[in-house]
Amino acid sequence: MQKYLRISYSILVFLCFISFTLYILNICSDLFLNLGTEIIGILLTIFLIDRIIKKNEENERKNLQKVVQRLLISPVNRHYDLWFNIYKATILELPAKDLTDPRELFNGDFYSKIAFLDITKNSPVYPERDWAKYIYQELNVFKEKLERIIIKYSFILESELLDLLENIVSNHFVHHIQLEYQSYKPEKGVTWFIWQSEGNLIINPVLEDYINAYYKLLDYLWNKIPEDKKKKITDQDWRDDVAPAIGSGRIDLAKGEN
Repeated sequence: MQKYLRISYSILVFLCFISFTLYILNICSDLFLNLGTEIIGILLTIFLIDRIIKKNEENERKNLQKVVQRLLISPVNRHYDLWFNIYKATILELPAKDLTDPRELFNGDFYSKIAFLDITKNSPVYPERDWAKYIYQELNVFKEKLERIIIKYSFILESELLDLLENIVSNHFVHHIQLEYQSYKPEKGVTWFIWQSEGNLIINPVLEDYINAYYKLLDYLWNKIPEDKKKKITDQDWRDDVAPAIGSGRIDLAKGEN
């Protein structure tokens, strides 16, 4: 459409120039004066139509971007639940941090606590499954949903959002978990190899990189969506009768716990 409008502009401007040139030269002056004024009227009409089309296209693009933001709310919040559950299951007591803003989950002692996750213990989901399967499934579900959004809406995504989504779906951490799960054999008191660094209870930088990528997406969405759509953590979420119970997913160590 824009290409044809540009061509129409060029043709009409050329005809308008010819008409007024002939009018100035007094060649059929009345005819070309009328023709020139008619062309100017047509140019103005086309200009207004062009502006309306561009405005409609921009409004449609913004509406589609809002659709994408709404589509992201559910998977992003569900993925947050995964990391909140892991954190709750690996702490020994209620944290001092204020999760009125859920983004605060990933600050402070987050990494030092989740390093103690025992992936062979039961996770807080139904049907019953261990943490290994729960994490594996949730990572795959999240990745697949983001990939579908990229494929379907990449033409209207803001470059910032597109980069955030691609940073997650292409992150090496998910690939490592997929490989580890294929050879996973439940042994009491173990965690993912990729979860730790060189076998110590220290978070592997690959996992930290993934969490940082997710945090940036969460932060982006937090600043875009309505207040009533934002993830909220309440006192009820910390109760022991709401799975997982505090500390229920920790590796059982005789010493070395923080």
